[in-house]
Amino acid sequence: VLISEFTGLRLRRERKKRVFHLIMIIAFASSKGGVGKSTICAAIAARLAQGGAKVIVLDLDHNRTLERWGRKTKIPTLAVLAIERD
Repeated sequence: VLISEFTGLRLRRERKKRVFHLIMIIAFASSKGGVGKSTICAAIAARLAQGGAKVIVLDLDHNRTLERWGRKTKIPTLAVLAIERD
């Protein structure tokens, strides 16, 4: 699950700047393994974070692929959290 917050500026008629926030949640899910869910999630998360968005990736997979990738990645606006099953 990838959660991202975009912050941007919108100009009004009076030419004043107004800040807006857009929160987006994207889930990468499939019952089949090896189809590229973690790879696609990491690529999209990194690109959004490099573009200035604040991104949180929740790794729900028992393999923890995204968590390991997140420890190696040095993007300030990107956080990767592993969620343990009960």
